[in-house]
Amino acid sequence: MPFSLLIIMADAWLQDMYYEHGVILRVVSALKRLPARIENENALPQAVLGDFLEVITNFADRCHHGKEEQTLFPLLGKKRPENRKMINTLLKEHAVGRDFVELMKSESKSKVIAGAVGYADMIPKHIRKETAFFLEAAPTLSKTEKDRLSEEFKRIEKKVIGEGKHEEYLQLVKKVEESTN
Repeated sequence: MPFSLLIIMADAWLQDMYYEHGVILRVVSALKRLPARIENENALPQAVLGDFLEVITNFADRCHHGKEEQTLFPLLGKKRPENRKMINTLLKEHAVGRDFVELMKSESKSKVIAGAVGYADMIPKHIRKETAFFLEAAPTLSKTEKDRLSEEFKRIEKKVIGEGKHEEYLQLVKKVEESTN
C-alpha cells in the first residue's frame, strides 16, 4: 500500500504527526540552501534567519515535539517496554536539534552555518525513524487512547502556537522557501 494512502487511512493523531513532519521537511529543504545564501551575501540575513528560527522553534520544537514529548512518548513508553529505547533515541535527537538551533541564534556566520547544516542533515533521518516507529506503534493503541491523543494534541497546539495558526505557519514556510530560492 502506498505511504500516502496509509496517511489518509490513519487515525487523526497519526495524520497530525505526518502532516507536521511534511511541513518541517519543507523548512529543512529550504534551510539546506541558507548556508549558500549566507556565503554569497557574506552576511547573515537576519530577517530570513528569524523566520527560520520562528518556524523551527515554535512550530517544530515547541508544538510538534511538545506533542510527542508531553503525550505521545509517555503513552507509547507505557504500552511496550521495547518502545522506551526508541523513545530515548528520539528524545536525544530532539535535544541535538535544539543545540543546532542555538548555533543558528549566534552572531557568528560559521556557527549559524554549522547549526543550519547540522539541523538540516539530522531532521530528515529523525523523521524517518519517527515515521517507522509511529506506524509500528499505532496498532497497539486503543480507540480511547487515540482519541485522547488527538484531544491532547489540539490542547498543546492551542496553548503553544494558538488556535488556527497552522495557516500562518504555512505562509511563513512559503516565505522561507522563497527566501532561499
